[in-house]
Amino acid sequence: MSMNNLTLRHHDDHLIEDPKVTGHATWMTRTIRRLRNRLALMHLLKQDDRLLSDIGIHRYDIEAALRAPFWVDPTQRLAEMAETKRKAHRWARTLTQR
Repeated sequence: MSMNNLTLRHHDDHLIEDPKVTGHATWMTRTIRRLRNRLALMHLLKQDDRLLSDIGIHRYDIEAALRAPFWVDPTQRLAEMAETKRKAHRWARTLTQR
């Protein structure tokens, strides 16, 4: 007997999640999140450069993140690029302080 045919099945008086359905739901959730994040970055592209600078990003960073394939979260790509820049700036500062 099943309470919910999509996600649960009855087994020895215990309800357990169906791994197939759970996997599909996880994939769908991630895909929706990636699409929402992509739309948010596209919205940021409509802002002026001064605002983008205030939040510490540049238009070309957003454009580069949006060129990622659809299965890659562009906000994650943007965060990785920002981290790389921070490390490069720190490294450059240590060189100039010597």
